[in-house]
Amino acid sequence: MSLFNGTEKKEAIKRFEAAKDHYEEASKVINQEVVELYTTRKEGAELVKQTEDLLKSVSGINPDFIISVADARASISFFLDSMETEEAALANGSSGKAVGAAALGTAAGAAIATFGASTAMAVVTTFGTAATGTAISALSGAAATNAALAVLGGGALAAGGGGIAAGSAVLAAIPVIGWTIGGAAAVGGGILVAKKNKKCADEANHKASELESSTSSIKAVTYKISACNSKLAKAIKKLGKRVESEAKPSFTDIELIDITRTVDTICELINEKFPLQ
Repeated sequence: MSLFNGTEKKEAIKRFEAAKDHYEEASKVINQEVVELYTTRKEGAELVKQTEDLLKSVSGINPDFIISVADARASISFFLDSMETEEAALANGSSGKAVGAAALGTAAGAAIATFGASTAMAVVTTFGTAATGTAISALSGAAATNAALAVLGGGALAAGGGGIAAGSAVLAAIPVIGWTIGGAAAVGGGILVAKKNKKCADEANHKASELESSTSSIKAVTYKISACNSKLAKAIKKLGKRVESEAKPSFTDIELIDITRTVDTICELINEKFPLQ
């Protein structure tokens, strides 16, 4: 029985270590996709503003088209607030790194210690769900992004926000930024090996199952994020060709309808959230 349990223990630890490696790799990939999507979204938001300004400068345009673009831009106010918060952080010479993360007293605090303002905003605008299930955007615009940076930036950027206490609500939105948040590091091989054979095998298999499930969820969400980024880039390219001409612009109603529809698409993709299950 002891020999059998010893073999079972080794196999369970081997499974756990493999699951941990796969989880960490999936986390790295989704991190990259999140930052890439945020970069594309910033480009889209700036193009929407440019489009609105352009239409306002062209005489004879039906004002309904201008109103449509203005309304679409208003719909991404949370994202625009996030951009302003990030820019303010960088302008103040702060990287937004979580210098006070240790105050959280959690594994998450350690895992996010190297976050910067841009990464923080990428996370918030991509996942957008607080621990309670409430959308971060519902926390109220810029105050929400300040709260996010309060927890990610150790409170240095919390002016006007809710501080670390309020910012802690975003932690549930970042279970893949720093794989230790998933608990893998807390049950590393060394700790498992120290346990008795049967207990070790059971715990290792349990943790492996959790990580395998999380990895599947992460990969599914990564696919959705990547698809959104591709659609957004395509819409940006299409709109850019319409509004970035050096010649004095002149649009037919059909072209204006296409422009407003493309703006709507861009704003919908900027607002799309991808909460992890």
